[in-house]
Amino acid sequence: MHFPLAIVLGFFSANLLSQNLALAAVREALRPQDTISRCVVSDPRSGHRFRPNCKEVIVRAGQRSSMSFNAEGLRDKNYSSKPAPGWTRILLVGSSRMVGPGLAESETPPRRLESHLRKSLKKLEVINASVEGYTPVQQASRLKEWISAYSPTLVV
Repeated sequence: MHFPLAIVLGFFSANLLSQNLALAAVREALRPQDTISRCVVSDPRSGHRFRPNCKEVIVRAGQRSSMSFNAEGLRDKNYSSKPAPGWTRILLVGSSRMVGPGLAESETPPRRLESHLRKSLKKLEVINASVEGYTPVQQASRLKEWISAYSPTLVV
């Protein structure tokens, strides 16, 4: 199947534009009292990402919270490359709300989901693969990397 060059170039231009706009949107959406994360770094494929193994105190909507990022630059702890035998591993890909800026790590939606699901399925872990300011295109650009790093049983 062949696509006209204008369509192909338009797609790539729109993709690049959306990545740059997303990073700008993260910075612009912050309220005056909010802090800009020193843990956000430029990424050629997705536009931006969180710096691996970075930790900081941020302010969002007037709330101070500690945020730390694992070796993959996700707001979560470090995990082995494969789940332990008999364990279910869920890779949760989401929006800024899933990252939970302004919330304690234990209060983020992925941690609350994990806590709820563990009531019936004890051997379960939920990896928070959400990045503040990402669009679905940016999430998709990193999905293969996250699946390779964590070998999830399920991606949501």
